Amino acid sequence: MKSTIRMTGALTALALAAAGTAVATTTGASAAGAGRTIIAGHLVSPLTAAITTTGTAYVSQNFAGSLVKIRPGHSPQTIFQAPKGVEVGAASVREGVVTFSVTGKKRQAVLQRDKAGHVTTVANVGAYEKRKNPDSGVTYGFRDIKKACASKFPKGFPVKYKGIVDSHPYATDSGFGSLWVADAAGNDILRIENGHITDSILLPPVPIKISAKAAKANHVPACAVGLTYWFEPVPTDVEAAHGELYVSALTGGPEDNSLGKKSRVYTISPVNAEPELLAKGFAGAVGLAVTPEATSTCPSSSAV
Repeated sequence: MKSTIRMTGALTALALAAAGTAVATTTGASAAGAGRTIIAGHLVSPLTAAITTTGTAYVSQNFAGSLVKIRPGHSPQTIFQAPKGVEVGAASVREGVVTFSVTGKKRQAVLQRDKAGHVTTVANVGAYEKRKNPDSGVTYGFRDIKKACASKFPKGFPVKYKGIVDSHPYATDSGFGSLWVADAAGNDILRIENGHITDSILLPPVPIKISAKAAKANHVPACAVGLTYWFEPVPTDVEAAHGELYVSALTGGPEDNSLGKKSRVYTISPVNAEPELLAKGFAGAVGLAVTPEATSTCPSSSAV
């Protein structure tokens, strides 16, 4: 599916899952099982979080358009509120500086809040996408399909297309002298240095051979069974650690298992900027965490 359609569906599902979070602020008793403690509740679509070494959490309420600061033993404090209809996400923190994103119809940008509370725009990601559209030369969909078969698809089905202009900054992290942004709709990882986007690292399209079962589940005509569909990669998180970037990625299209578990995890060297597949076989991977021993954990959307 094209990225606008895909991301709307995926993020709506995540928002519904996240809406069922805790209902009260507490610092004591365990909730929902041993070792789990509710630190804040009444949050709306908290899809990203960043934690400092002192335990302070910065949480994005994506569809409420706000960034919340949660200090241990204190009530949540809204430290940024976007205009109505603008999403806030991609929270990360490094040395007291909080990085986050805003995504609206007219603007997709990465912002930072310094220790004094001042908020500045670091980069206009949407403007960069409009100007460069890094995946404009990539063909998605069925690369080898006959016109007779293509004509049998429902109207609006993305049978074959080039990368479109679309931007949705979904995750950020700092490391190796740069700020890194996972643009879920742009299908790339952006490098920002001194307020300028200096590089765009495209993730590779994901080839999936269409089985008869998958065709039936996704309203694909029988003539396409056995053909390969090249899906958009959808980076959902980026972590800078151990000399590499770790990136989780959805795959464009249905996020159920009708086409199999398609989500993947990549590593990218900040030196040669070449993505390498680390692991695959995930369903709806929307984030990851890297331990000091370089072991990565990648949760599926069903675990949110």
